[in-house]
Amino acid sequence: MLYRQAVRLHNASAPRRAWLLASKVRREGRAMSGLPLFVPRPALRFAVIGGGFAGCAVAWHLLAAARAHSPIAVTLYDGAGLCGGASRAAAGLLHPFTPRGRLLWRGDEAVADALELVAAAEAAAARAAACAACDTDKTERDPDIGLEDRFVWRQPLMRPARNEQQAREFAAAEGRTTGSGFQVSPLPAAAVAALAPGMCADAIAAASAAGGAGAALLVQGGLVLHPERYLRALWEACRQRAADIGGGCAAQLVRQHVPSLVQLQADAGPFDAVVVAAGAAVGVLPELRGLLPLELCQGFTLELAPPSGRAAHTLPGGTLYPAGAPSLLGEFYVAAQGRSTAVVGATRRYGLTPLASLAECGKAVDWTRGEAAAAACELQREAAALWPAAASWQVAAVRSGVRAMPPRTQDGKEQAHRNYGVQALATCSDLAHRVEDALK
Repeated sequence: MLYRQAVRLHNASAPRRAWLLASKVRREGRAMSGLPLFVPRPALRFAVIGGGFAGCAVAWHLLAAARAHSPIAVTLYDGAGLCGGASRAAAGLLHPFTPRGRLLWRGDEAVADALELVAAAEAAAARAAACAACDTDKTERDPDIGLEDRFVWRQPLMRPARNEQQAREFAAAEGRTTGSGFQVSPLPAAAVAALAPGMCADAIAAASAAGGAGAALLVQGGLVLHPERYLRALWEACRQRAADIGGGCAAQLVRQHVPSLVQLQADAGPFDAVVVAAGAAVGVLPELRGLLPLELCQGFTLELAPPSGRAAHTLPGGTLYPAGAPSLLGEFYVAAQGRSTAVVGATRRYGLTPLASLAECGKAVDWTRGEAAAAACELQREAAALWPAAASWQVAAVRSGVRAMPPRTQDGKEQAHRNYGVQALATCSDLAHRVEDALK
């Protein structure tokens, strides 16, 4: 995740000042000789540390500000490659609302930026697929980055009521529509039963006890992303953008751990700026150690698939994920990626150190034993409480990630109820606007 205070710009300004002085001398000389005044700029060099949602978004926004006469070169550093940290364990549920149906702080702005990124990733994947069998695309694709599989599903999202009290709160909630096209509204028990047949029985019962209204909040316009495929496509968009502009523009992925910002500048610099988007591992960097008030939370997510070797219609309790049914939000959630994949999350374990968080990045999880096996059982049980057919599905994968969260108070609540994963996109946009202003 990317916090405003986590962004540290380490400027190598001396070469830039020298170029400005040399440009002024060349312009004056060209003016006297009658030659064109245009003097190409050297590329602004940016290092981005972290290959997750925030880091890839920063890279894309930076390259979106590049022009042929103002090139930008971005180097993305991550020891685990793209989507190796907390982003890899995310469910990919995208919407701008709080659990009570209110708009998150800067939520409308953030999801508008997120939708722009999704559109860029989809366009890049389509272009790469169209040019896979021809030589018309000059972008040299990374052979390890596959773009063939679908990575976005546009579907409603639904937050079922946990109990009778929440059903009453949902019933009293006001429906609202955001400027980016998202809409949230309360649903009565009968509507939930029709929209998600065989699902959310506890919510329907709670709403019935509260008068029948407020069984759930329905979010129209929601998205579910496959995090790894999405980030691969977004990085491909960065590479295509750099290749299209040329003139010194570049997008390079370096699978390397950065031990310190000073060492990075010494080994690969000078960079005009370094953007740190390292999430829970930010405290590993000595220059930032202890500066951010973060609570680190490790969690497992569970990927379920229909049992192999059995036709979908023979599954006990139902078929594949019900056609047209929404993904489910809540303390435990079910994100449907089509009808044959469901991601369930998430467990929580606090108290990790930045070094322990770094060790989780790219880590293979053996879900047949130990803590991961216990988490898989817990998550499948919670999923079955919302959607009984989940009990018949099989475990396809268990993933682990560590989130960087605001500190908690003594009663266990977070001090700030803000979705920093969404705010990161707005922050990236703000950073890109500042770069655009600098290039003018």
